Amino acid sequence: MRFSRSVALVTLALTVGATTVGVQPAFSLSAPLTQVVSDNPVDNTPDVLDGTVYAIAEVGNRVVVAGSFTKVQRPGAIVTRNLVNIFAYNPNTGKIDMKFQPAVDGPVETVAAAPGGTDVIVGGYFANVNGSPRRGLVSLSMADGSTNSSFVGKTNAAVHKILVRGNKLIVGGRFTKVNDVTHLGLAVMDATTGQLDSNFNIGVEGSRKPSLLPIPIVFEMDATADGSRLIILGNFLTVNGLDHNQVAIINMTNYTVMPWASTETESMCGSSVSFFFADVEIDPTGTFFALVARGGYSSTDLCDTVTRWELDGTDTSAEPTWTNWTGGDTLWSVAVTPAAVYIAGHPRWLDNYGCNNTKCPGSVDREGIAAVDPATGEVLAWNPGRARGVGAQELVATNRGLYVGSDTERIGGEIHKRLAMFPSLG
Repeated sequence: MRFSRSVALVTLALTVGATTVGVQPAFSLSAPLTQVVSDNPVDNTPDVLDGTVYAIAEVGNRVVVAGSFTKVQRPGAIVTRNLVNIFAYNPNTGKIDMKFQPAVDGPVETVAAAPGGTDVIVGGYFANVNGSPRRGLVSLSMADGSTNSSFVGKTNAAVHKILVRGNKLIVGGRFTKVNDVTHLGLAVMDATTGQLDSNFNIGVEGSRKPSLLPIPIVFEMDATADGSRLIILGNFLTVNGLDHNQVAIINMTNYTVMPWASTETESMCGSSVSFFFADVEIDPTGTFFALVARGGYSSTDLCDTVTRWELDGTDTSAEPTWTNWTGGDTLWSVAVTPAAVYIAGHPRWLDNYGCNNTKCPGSVDREGIAAVDPATGEVLAWNPGRARGVGAQELVATNRGLYVGSDTERIGGEIHKRLAMFPSLG
């Protein structure tokens, strides 16, 4: 990734946000937290005793947690529940919902509330759900975890990310077919029925590093709250035949790939990664988006950084508004609110331009998780800390607070195994 080389963080003039199309946001979108959240996590989140939490979503009056794990228990409880790859709990009490026990035979990477909040749509590496073939994609009843038989959506390979906007379900992954129709890594479906939107025919092609990952995939994505703009990330080189290296913006009002491009996305970063942008989130107003990156230290590229970009889909030579460097540590996840851009992975420092796995003079200590100012990129005082591990793979901001999913147990000076939530102060 290549971005601004300036050490100083500079605020540029804001551009006009995405055009609205009158689509109502679905459940579980990031909500405007007008203050920075507490640095003291709530005490009642369940403990995930092994593996990693990859996905979290509020669905109706419960929270669905998913990933690659086998054992969960309520804080302080003696009894360990054998809950594999997905479970739900009451956020007010922390009580695990033992009626919701779907049998999913592979890791779950992404979850989203279906319209109405009575079902949850699930994507991942699984092949069977509740004893029947359901590869990559399924809709489950929140009442009892049963498979929604009226939802017909399916893929021929893993799903990495799903988004629900209005009644549209946007699906990204490493598949080549959806509902037995060719779709290269990206598709749009009816969120209730799983029927394909036949008007959407945008796919990804090419691979930045074929020796590492030969097939093109969509690894992460986000859409504006009104559903008018979609940003996709992956290892691809082109989108519908147009040059878009690793990042592309799609106009969802007319299903066209927008001209937006940046030479900063063309860097290869570390030799062990096929792409380096790990996560994207658009701010609640649709004005800008934030990218976090992995890939190893670079003083000239955007590896191991967090950056802000204005959401102008017509800019063919885009540069980040600001850049903040970790100095060689991966960032895996980002959540954007009006008060803060929250970032997590396994960082040790921020404001650390020019140093490779060492601390530069003037850098700021931030272990595992941090927050920066949305306007300037400057590090905020919020500093709960978390055990670094491979990294926190999921950050979700709602009006309740900031959820964190990871592979470690210590966060905010307390033990919260692989799942935590910092409550809203507003």
